[in-house]
Amino acid sequence: MKNFLFSISAALLHLSSFAQWTEQTSNTNFNLNDVFFTSDSVGMAVGDNGRLVKTVDGGTNWVESNPFSGCNSYAIHFATADSGWVAGTCGIYFTSNGGLNWTLQTSGNGKVLNDIFFYNSLEGWVVGNEMTILSTIDGGTNWSIDTLTSSVPGNPLLAVYFRDEHNGWIGGGEKLHFTTDGGLNWIPGSSLLIDWIYSMDFGDNYAGVAAGMAGSSTYTFDWGSNWNFDGSITANYKPIYGVDFSSPDSVYSVGKDGLIYFSNNSGTSWTPQTSGVTTNLNAVNFPSSNVGYAVGDAGTIIKRGGSYSGLSEDYTVYPNPATDLVNIPLHTIGEDVGIALQNSMGTHIPMDIKSNGDNLEINIETLPTGVYILKITTDQGTKISRRLLKL
Repeated sequence: MKNFLFSISAALLHLSSFAQWTEQTSNTNFNLNDVFFTSDSVGMAVGDNGRLVKTVDGGTNWVESNPFSGCNSYAIHFATADSGWVAGTCGIYFTSNGGLNWTLQTSGNGKVLNDIFFYNSLEGWVVGNEMTILSTIDGGTNWSIDTLTSSVPGNPLLAVYFRDEHNGWIGGGEKLHFTTDGGLNWIPGSSLLIDWIYSMDFGDNYAGVAAGMAGSSTYTFDWGSNWNFDGSITANYKPIYGVDFSSPDSVYSVGKDGLIYFSNNSGTSWTPQTSGVTTNLNAVNFPSSNVGYAVGDAGTIIKRGGSYSGLSEDYTVYPNPATDLVNIPLHTIGEDVGIALQNSMGTHIPMDIKSNGDNLEINIETLPTGVYILKITTDQGTKISRRLLKL
């Protein structure tokens, strides 16, 4: 395994602690196992006993239906606003009209299916029990069946993610495996990875997080060439059931007893948030950087964002150019703010950061002369970049 090539350092400043997740009325009492939004306002959640709930107004109203023959559904994914798939105990269902109608696709598998991911409207992958992997190149009209070689063949696969048609990761009861040829061959990932992966997601900058058993989380900055493992991120080792990036560096995790953790540095460090619920949260989805939804047992749905007062887009970084100290004035209400510094090659630079009233003070005295990029992110998903010249 290659050595980790760079380190990231971020400052985390918590300015207040009021609840920022709000519970919604789902109109179902069945467990909800996954959620997917095609826009900030339009989304669906699927769950036990064939239930599906849909909203077209950002969760102000949820409408329940039962389109899946009483089967438990564990995953939902849309490639476009119209084309979507649901996987579970009865196989794979497909909609071509945004969830108005669903048809059962013939996969020929018969195993319980736990997660689904479509790279586009034609190419998709599904993973399930007994190390099952299904793939399609025609939108699910035909499915190819494979079984991952395992020392414990009865283990389930629980998570799948593809960066493009060739490169993907799968995880579950036996760490993570990756492919570089569209799933023709699967290679075990780092031995540092946790044994049971319940969920994973990747940002747009090759950063990724995989999490699961006992609250363990692993993270990567280079599409999995190197993984980092810091142990459990949750109190009392509670498991994490869902993770989702809201922006290239910001990621949320949800899990047992309503826990929510947020990272603004791609999983390097985590901060707990108040969900306002105590039921298990099974999945989380952010259709945009400022709006997200989490779903869980007993029909639980909570929402974050929509409108807020956050970082000012016109704030200043001063002095700039600078030789030693740089100040960043903060204009936040109830957010966690992270600061990251990159050089012109995109490498993250460790920083000495101090809080000074309403400012963050960064010491750049020892840095070489050159151009740097300051990246500011918040737990609301706000992301701002500023060019900094070190003299």
